[in-house]
Amino acid sequence: MVLSTNSKNEIFWWIQNVVKENGNPIRHEEDKIYLETDASHLGWGAVCGKSNTQGRWSPQESVLHINILELKAIYFALKSLCKDCHDIHIIIHTDSSTAVSYINNVGGSVTTLLEIVKQVWLWCSDRKIFVTAVHIPGKDNIGPDNLSRIFNDSSEWKLKEAVFKKVCSHFYTPNIDLFASRINKHLDCYVSWFPDPEAFATDAFSFSWNIFEPYIFPPFSLTGKILQKVEGDKVRKALLIVPFWPTQSWFPKLLEMLIDFPVVLPLCNDLLFLPHSKEFHPMNKRKLFLTACLVSGKASSIKGFHERLQESSLILGENRQTNNTIFAGKNGVFGVHQNKLIPLHHLQWR
Repeated sequence: MVLSTNSKNEIFWWIQNVVKENGNPIRHEEDKIYLETDASHLGWGAVCGKSNTQGRWSPQESVLHINILELKAIYFALKSLCKDCHDIHIIIHTDSSTAVSYINNVGGSVTTLLEIVKQVWLWCSDRKIFVTAVHIPGKDNIGPDNLSRIFNDSSEWKLKEAVFKKVCSHFYTPNIDLFASRINKHLDCYVSWFPDPEAFATDAFSFSWNIFEPYIFPPFSLTGKILQKVEGDKVRKALLIVPFWPTQSWFPKLLEMLIDFPVVLPLCNDLLFLPHSKEFHPMNKRKLFLTACLVSGKASSIKGFHERLQESSLILGENRQTNNTIFAGKNGVFGVHQNKLIPLHHLQWR
């Protein structure tokens, strides 16, 4: 009989770990936590003590068999809510009898399910976590069930990939996406709103941005807070996507913190979309124009840019615009800061 490469790797893993773990306790009976999970064809949800999280499936994932999704939900829940756990027994509550069987038997006959369970056990093994699963009726799995079906998509909008790449080519390539999720991230290193299986961190406002050169596409209501954070953390440069909205209270601060000429993003129906449904944002109907702005919290960088600007007869806050989201002309004026004109350029992306 000839063994496949995968089979040889499995045998080698067992040989290594049998020796390494010999004499260690299999279960940590005194230290245990309970993790409740569930999946639907919309997404997944999990509850662990007072913490909970959820996530959408990508279009490719959403059509998978529910047994696959239930096991992926367990894996994502562990990575999201138990990433700091070690030397402990985690008891998973799920309404999927198939998931219970595959977790407790460390596998089964279906290769696709086996591969997910293998990921679960390897992840747990690295942290000396012993994991078991218990079946509970669906009617008792209320919290995770709701989390797997009910979503607020207001923070899931994603910028068209081709436009994002062109913006990066125009300015620079950021090293972290500060407001993202597993399915709408533009960069491998990202920060999520809620506990997320692949995120670098949760809650972008909970740590300093000083060492990063981030990409920032936040809810518009957070723009003022974002600018304060960039300034307070003395961020060298940040790529910020915001609407051209001169009447907003944060707009003068945005003008003050610019270190390059802003560019207006193209008006295309699919500029913003929801990754899980491909639904387009109705911003075109609202005549809302998005701009890419390079900002800094470093006074020296700001000074260097503003020294390049031309003097203007306009005063701060005075614009040719009559609508708070519409600008005039093909090469319009973004604004005026300290009596200097800041032009608005158009992104050449085709």
